[in-house]
Amino acid sequence: MAKKKHRKKAAYRKNMQNRLSMTMVTFVVVVLLVVVGIRSYGLTQKRETLQGQMDEIMKLQGIEEQKALEIEEYAKYVTTKKFIEEYAKKNLKLVYEDEVIFFKED
Repeated sequence: MAKKKHRKKAAYRKNMQNRLSMTMVTFVVVVLLVVVGIRSYGLTQKRETLQGQMDEIMKLQGIEEQKALEIEEYAKYVTTKKFIEEYAKKNLKLVYEDEVIFFKED
C-alpha cells in the first residue's frame, strides 16, 4: 500500500511538473506572438511611410525626366538657323541687307 501512495505522489508531482512546464511554454509562446505582432505592426507602418516616399520620388523623377527631354529639345533648337535668325532680329536688332523694316508711329 505504501508503494501505491508513493507512486500516486510521484505521478501527481510529475503531472504538476508537466502542467507547470506546459504553462511556461504557453506563456513564452504567447509573449513571442505579442512581440512579433508588435514588431510586425511597426514594420507595416514603416513600409507604408516608405512606400509614400517612394511614390513621391517616382513622381519627381518623372517630372525631372520630362524637364531633361525639354532641355534636350531646346538644345537642339538653339543650334538651328531659325533660332539664330530670331535671336539676331529680336535681341540684336539685326536684319538682312535686302530686308526692309517698317516701324509703327505712335
